[in-house]
Amino acid sequence: MEYDVFISYSSKDKMIADQICEAAENAGLICWMAPRNVTPGKKYAAEIVEAIRNSSVMLMIFSESSNKSEHVENEIDIAFNEGKTIVPFRITDTEMSNELKYYLGKKHWVDGTPEPEKYFEKLVEQISLSVPRRSKEMQEEEVFNSIDRILEEFRKKGSDIPDSKLRSLREKLDDFIASELSDTDGLKETADRPEENENSDGRYDIFQNDKGEIMIITKHKPGAPEKPRLVYDGGAYALLYRSRDSSIMLNNINPEARPMITAVDEVLIVEIKDDEVCREYMAPVRNVRSLDQLLK
Repeated sequence: MEYDVFISYSSKDKMIADQICEAAENAGLICWMAPRNVTPGKKYAAEIVEAIRNSSVMLMIFSESSNKSEHVENEIDIAFNEGKTIVPFRITDTEMSNELKYYLGKKHWVDGTPEPEKYFEKLVEQISLSVPRRSKEMQEEEVFNSIDRILEEFRKKGSDIPDSKLRSLREKLDDFIASELSDTDGLKETADRPEENENSDGRYDIFQNDKGEIMIITKHKPGAPEKPRLVYDGGAYALLYRSRDSSIMLNNINPEARPMITAVDEVLIVEIKDDEVCREYMAPVRNVRSLDQLLK
């Protein structure tokens, strides 16, 4: 989707619509709203339809004015027929029209009365949960935050983390990575798994060119990478996820190489076999805080 949120509102509520849009965009959401995003020279109605179709969620600002607006009703009708998630935000205590009840009667509302500004954070959170891209990011953040909380608890106690707890944390991380490679991404989990889940180190080398770009050369692994990523916390270990069936642990990373990896958004992975390059691909770097403890 090109946009996360289409904001539907009455022109009489533009001031609060602008404030909500700003709050949503500050939280990382991509918003479309008129007249800001209307392209000069294009037909207004056609652009509205196109914007709704290209948005994951419609935010409808419900007020006394929007309750009477034919334009808002038309936008709701389009979103409804397109199967879009509609999040209504109530800013006035107004009896809803019969027309809007047809579309919104059973929707989960966010009530912003009597002071809408106090509910912007709750509204943005609710919208984010309905945007697939942001929902995944929030899930990812919660996974790593929960791992950090557990590790911090043991650090404060000054005790070693039991092996059983480490296994549990590792499984939690593995489950999350596997969930990112779900059928919704066009990938299907195979019934037959390799006899061994590849997580051994093997030999690797790290290089940096004069542009600051990082290349990691490692032993060739069977199976094409599917949404690979390098999970790293700046310490002695990094975990290269190639696919749900294959990962490579990089041990004893040279201290001089650690800040170089942390500073980049992605690395070039080069797999070699019999001294010949057999595969190259880019892997985004996912910086975390506590992976070093997890992988010991």
